[in-house]
Amino acid sequence: MGAYENPAANVDTQTGQHYRNLQQSIVTTTSNVMNVLADKAEKRKKELEQNENKIKSIQLKSEDRKLEMYSDLAKISAGTPGLNLHETYAEIIDDYANIGAGLDNFTSTDRSGDIRKMAAYKASPGLLRGDLASLASVDGQLTEGIKNIGKVGGLYTGIPGKGGVTPDFINWWQVYKGEKPGTIKSVVDRNDPTKRTWNATWRGEDGKEITYPMDGNKFSKLSDSSGGVVTYIPDQFNHMQDSKMRSGVYSSTTSPDAKGNSVQKIGNIAEEYLGEVVYKEADDIVPGKKVENVFRNINEAKIREALKPIDEEDAITLIASDNGRSAEAWYNTMYKGSAGFNPILAKDIITPDGKKAFQKAYHDYHVASLPKQQVVLSADSRQAQRITDTTPKGGFGGGGTPLSENAKLKIEKENTQRERSLKLLNNSKNSSPILSPDLKQKMQWDNGDKKWYAYRLSPSANKYAIDNEIPGETSRNAMAKIIGLID
Repeated sequence: MGAYENPAANVDTQTGQHYRNLQQSIVTTTSNVMNVLADKAEKRKKELEQNENKIKSIQLKSEDRKLEMYSDLAKISAGTPGLNLHETYAEIIDDYANIGAGLDNFTSTDRSGDIRKMAAYKASPGLLRGDLASLASVDGQLTEGIKNIGKVGGLYTGIPGKGGVTPDFINWWQVYKGEKPGTIKSVVDRNDPTKRTWNATWRGEDGKEITYPMDGNKFSKLSDSSGGVVTYIPDQFNHMQDSKMRSGVYSSTTSPDAKGNSVQKIGNIAEEYLGEVVYKEADDIVPGKKVENVFRNINEAKIREALKPIDEEDAITLIASDNGRSAEAWYNTMYKGSAGFNPILAKDIITPDGKKAFQKAYHDYHVASLPKQQVVLSADSRQAQRITDTTPKGGFGGGGTPLSENAKLKIEKENTQRERSLKLLNNSKNSSPILSPDLKQKMQWDNGDKKWYAYRLSPSANKYAIDNEIPGETSRNAMAKIIGLID
């Protein structure tokens, strides 16, 4: 080797490459991380957008639920003046929407319970609609019942403090109908929307507000007495007519009605239930003749025996129809004002002794309503009459001593007086009373009793007091006496 030699040189050709590779790796890794972060950010953005859309969707669905219920309530209250259900349902509608939102976003902690609440809330307006439909269905009947209150077919007022329809209920109905100033408001239980009341508010005579609630669940029971809300005074006339025919006491005929249906009509009392023949003076005027209509007395004892089992059965049916309420209404209405009358209550009627007492009262009333006589008809179906010659012997054209002119004039005057009194009698029904010339007596027709009554003026009281009933067969002569035609 020479005095000086260059050592062998090692040239590094890999380090730079490693740096380059490392730099590329860092770039790539950074890029990948950035891409991942970007993807996550995009995904999060999409999730946020989806959540926002979901929230908006839930909010929109809640608003739709509110709108649907408010719209339904508006339709329900549209037909009832003064009824505003929005105020009643404000909190319930909020609950309905909020519970629905909780179910939609799965934040509800009691899904089954909340679903039941939702169903109850949703069904509640339908219950109100049903209440109003029930009221509409009894509108005519209830209005007529109030109009005829205390009468057959009308509402029963009951015994004060012991049942029957109250003035408050009548005022409630009139407010609801818009016939009385006031407001009607539905109050629904927030926890149980099936429970609801309809409150009517009006001002009393003293100016103070009166509020009367009605349970909506009872509206469907206003059509008859079985619901316990109102009691109608039953009309037993048709039942009694039917029992007369079923017992055989009365004959019957069958004929078609306007629709072609066979209808049974009551006829006359059967021959076996009639008694002796009686005669009553007729209104017919025949000079020189006495005209009498022919009647037959009824055999009341025999009729009573025939009607008793059917009347007792009908009485028990009436008691059972509504636990004695209609029976109470019927008895206290039919017997009111009679001698010894004492009102009875349904709770007493339904006892064994009460049932027996009511059966007897029902039967007695039926028998008492029967006519005492029946008209006898001639062969041509007219009122049979007996005509007797009252012209004295030797009268007009007859043998014996002729009547004097004064006697003839007297007979003619009496006939004229009878004709005038009969005409006056017939024309005065349903009009003003007939007064005597000295104004101390009067006769007046009672359209309810279908009878004439005589009244006498009381000087001390300066008013007319009933004197006596005028029997139909003698009313003509009584009339003539009062108006001064006959002494």
